[in-house]
Amino acid sequence: MNFNKDKPDFICLGAPRAGTTWLFEWLNQHPDVFIPEKEIHFYIKTQGRDFYEEKGISWYQKLFENAKASQAAGDIAAGYLRSENARDRIKLTAPNAKLIVMIRNPVERIWSDYQYRLGNRSFDGSFDEFLKNKKGIRALKDGCYAEQIKLWMSVFKKERFHFVVLDDVELDRQYEISKICRFIGVGDFVPVDSARRVNEAKRVRSRWLAVIYHKAAQFAAKYDLNFLRNLFRKLGLKYFYDIVNKAQARKAEMTNAQRDFLNNYYRNDIEELEILLGRDLSRWCS
Repeated sequence: MNFNKDKPDFICLGAPRAGTTWLFEWLNQHPDVFIPEKEIHFYIKTQGRDFYEEKGISWYQKLFENAKASQAAGDIAAGYLRSENARDRIKLTAPNAKLIVMIRNPVERIWSDYQYRLGNRSFDGSFDEFLKNKKGIRALKDGCYAEQIKLWMSVFKKERFHFVVLDDVELDRQYEISKICRFIGVGDFVPVDSARRVNEAKRVRSRWLAVIYHKAAQFAAKYDLNFLRNLFRKLGLKYFYDIVNKAQARKAEMTNAQRDFLNNYYRNDIEELEILLGRDLSRWCS
């Protein structure tokens, strides 16, 4: 297998609902960063397709051909962290890539995941029902960061990782942006509107319109019609869809009993994560 192991320069592994869209939005503004598109999902199977097996590494690396020599080329996805396939495949094809891991309070993360699914109507039911559902069980495991990170550190050295805690981003976005810039080897940068919240959970007004929109996106992904997706994005059709068919999600709060259950579920993993990162995260269990 003949390929350039130096591309991409960095990969964001996830986790889901932990700020990867925010990371993409501002890194995509940086003149010294090249990201072909968010959520390429090359290293994992998604929407019934496995691009790694179907397209191969040459197809993937061609996505970065337009990157200038001075630019850091990156791949940002939310689903790599949980994937054993992604670990093995990245080790084989991009062993020199710098790895960014975005995490947040796992209790808040799964609540955000639930609200997001309610909003796009991919799940209809109570939070208790969600936690017992197949999607909810996987979402629970997505918040076990230490368990996942230890598996990655068994394959990659610790110095290859940069961890971004969403709490820190909320406190001082520019400071966290500067640290990420240093990690991937580009100059400091002040993005436009970096404080704007992105990818918030929304409620769709029309389920059938949402189904048509997502089926079209899946069709484009399945048949490798990325030029159509990029064209629609440039024409502002996604923005138009969001205006027409999305509304603010209805405010809701988890119960004390649900929060207590989640705090207990994640407590041991958080304690292990504190050791891995060398920092206090006890507020996550309070």
